[in-house]
Amino acid sequence: MKIESLNLSNDTEPEPLGFWKRQFQLEPTPSQRQFDWAYGVVIPLICVAADPIVFTSQGILASYRPFAYILSSVSIMAMTAWLLWWKRLGWLAAPLSGLFFAGSIISLIVGVRLLPYSLLGLLLLIGFLGFTPLFSAVVYLRNSIRAMHASGRVWEERVVWQAATLAAMYSLVVPFLAGVYISQSVNEITAGDVNTIRRQSTELRFVKPLVDVSPIADRYYQSSLEERNSPRMKELARVYQGFTGEIIGNLD
Repeated sequence: MKIESLNLSNDTEPEPLGFWKRQFQLEPTPSQRQFDWAYGVVIPLICVAADPIVFTSQGILASYRPFAYILSSVSIMAMTAWLLWWKRLGWLAAPLSGLFFAGSIISLIVGVRLLPYSLLGLLLLIGFLGFTPLFSAVVYLRNSIRAMHASGRVWEERVVWQAATLAAMYSLVVPFLAGVYISQSVNEITAGDVNTIRRQSTELRFVKPLVDVSPIADRYYQSSLEERNSPRMKELARVYQGFTGEIIGNLD
């Protein structure tokens, strides 16, 4: 009788991880770190600096510029610190986890909003930049998970969740309130007298890159030719030129 040999060894090769499980594994691969640097730091910076149609004065999401720019700048700086020193950040990893989660959600919303324009832009070979928020959403989500896991070595689970939740709320509320304040100031400029225009515009110069002054131009062009010669309209034209460098009316 022939007896077949039996392999009683338990040393079996582990089942390979699927695509999405590999993306969210706790230890990043070298290629993942390169991708995170690209779509978590470098390309988002380029998109903000060379933004052609999204958050500019005539952009698709112009009214959300303060919120987007504040959250983006903080998230990019935090991602840079995380990618450089991640396990050495200790307790800071918990609030970073919340910040990254908030950044991931907002990136996903922006990416979905831009998707039709991104698909159309592929015909012009520039639409691939429109997919950056979708890639960034993945980058920020997986680093949120990794930061939360890393902070578990320092804090107990309950504290980690509380710190991450508070950081996520803070990172959304502060940019939102800043956007509301800036929007209200611009509205006061468009509806105010000369003194109000000068006072509010002086305050807003400290946050000039965040200000969408398109309502000022809209108010100017909606006025009659006779009204445009008034001191108030001339002041509006000066403010618009000061913020954009573009001339919309007679300043004399």
